[in-house]
Amino acid sequence: MCQVYSVVPPSLYPASFVIKVNQSSIIVNAAGGFQRSLNANQVPLGQIELIILTECTAEAVEGLLGFLMTRCQCAEMTKAKIIVPEDFEILHHLNEFALDPIYEGEMIICKERVITCMKDYNAEVVNVNGKLQFKISPNLELTQFDQEKLVPLKLTGKQIGQLRTAGSLQLADGTTVSMQDMSVQLKCGEILYGDHFTPQVPNSLIISDSPLQNTTSDTKTMILQDSGYPINDFILFYNEQGTSFSHTSQTAQKFVMFPPKLFGFEPQQVDKKPKQFDKLNKRFVNQNANKDYIEFFGTGASVPNKYNNVSAAILKLNQQQVLIDCGEATYQQITFSQNKTELEENIIIVVTHEHADHYLGLGTLFNVFHKKFNKYPRLICQDLVLQYLQYVGIKTESEINLNLINEENSKSVQINTIEMQIFKSQHCDHSMHYLFSDETREIIFTGDGRPFEYAFKNQEKKKTLIHETTFTDEQKEAEDRMHSTVNEAIEVSKRIKANKLIITHFSQRHSKEALITEEIDSEHLTQAFDFMIVGI
Repeated sequence: MCQVYSVVPPSLYPASFVIKVNQSSIIVNAAGGFQRSLNANQVPLGQIELIILTECTAEAVEGLLGFLMTRCQCAEMTKAKIIVPEDFEILHHLNEFALDPIYEGEMIICKERVITCMKDYNAEVVNVNGKLQFKISPNLELTQFDQEKLVPLKLTGKQIGQLRTAGSLQLADGTTVSMQDMSVQLKCGEILYGDHFTPQVPNSLIISDSPLQNTTSDTKTMILQDSGYPINDFILFYNEQGTSFSHTSQTAQKFVMFPPKLFGFEPQQVDKKPKQFDKLNKRFVNQNANKDYIEFFGTGASVPNKYNNVSAAILKLNQQQVLIDCGEATYQQITFSQNKTELEENIIIVVTHEHADHYLGLGTLFNVFHKKFNKYPRLICQDLVLQYLQYVGIKTESEINLNLINEENSKSVQINTIEMQIFKSQHCDHSMHYLFSDETREIIFTGDGRPFEYAFKNQEKKKTLIHETTFTDEQKEAEDRMHSTVNEAIEVSKRIKANKLIITHFSQRHSKEALITEEIDSEHLTQAFDFMIVGI
């Protein structure tokens, strides 16, 4: 079997897709949204033998670190070869961003041409003007009846079965036919990416960003298009939460190349109509972008799934935009904003801690911001996050050295009319809580970590608490992993007399559950979900 899956379209990122030959898998780029698309569309991966990065950019590898970590946790560390057009520093340091090693394969720099021979396929990769193009030639053959020879014999089904099992069949006139005489040997076509290669065998597949001219009748073209938000049952999920969410979703494009009888399967047509988002939570949603609000772009923990992307939220307060965490595919999420949110020049980015699900989207977002404003955004983050950015070619600094903040020493920063106070949290070495305040309000964003014990300056201010609660009632597990439960977040909210509590950052096991039960429901309490906007 040979199948091709297009999982991330090339509208915002380099196109990412998977080629599966029998049980072997070839990954082409690992852009933002890569993991989520694989999960949402249940794309089987089997054994990953080869990863081809068509270009060396942050956008092409944004999902790679998270994907390798996930594979390492649920299976075994991949030993796949990685082929790149030039030396790329991040690939030499993959194992620095996880507790355990996540990669032990070989990186191959393709300066001109690389040929790799595997059990199920051969791969030829060429460097064309600094970007890679390739040809995959599957070693797949299929023996089947030649209908042109078989039909004239007018055999019954029983006779065909006997011919297939016994290998030969004696006809009524005394002649004998063999399976070999009645069969034809079919070979799988090639998979081509880029215009450097031309099809040399029938039943080939050309993967392209745009329609090609002069393709033959026995060659197909798989056009990589914007497939929209990659979630099949997103609407059903939010309807179950009692919330209206109107939106057209799209499955990944899939092309079954072999067996040939399935070769005519066409990818689904793409609905290019603008996505229309309804108001999501009528108690708190504020559609007016000029007002103050917090908008969630990722409410899941650790690994993106079909219901939740990983951590990211934008706070808009007194005309100041603050991005709190920037997990994988955050910029992609922002482009789907129901509020039509765009990156503003005055944005400041703060990272709660140095776990990958909280910062892997920074590379793409920084590059997009730089193209728009010819500079990088302001940033407050941990040293490991700066190291990641440096490895993907972005040289920037944190405005505050978070290593100097501990349990006895907080830090206060003035951002225009907002005061931001940074507290050390109990989660990992350099994890932080952030408190944003003006004359009348305090917005507290906890990040991961155990419940905090800080006393705030002005108890009269209106308080909004955004508390990451990875667990519901798994108290021991929450304590062991230095996280919080829903009930603990509620207790914190009561203690600081918060006017509003929003819980977020849910474990995969709770990704599609309503965590606010009747027993703990309150008009001041809500459960965050992707694209929810809460007025502050």
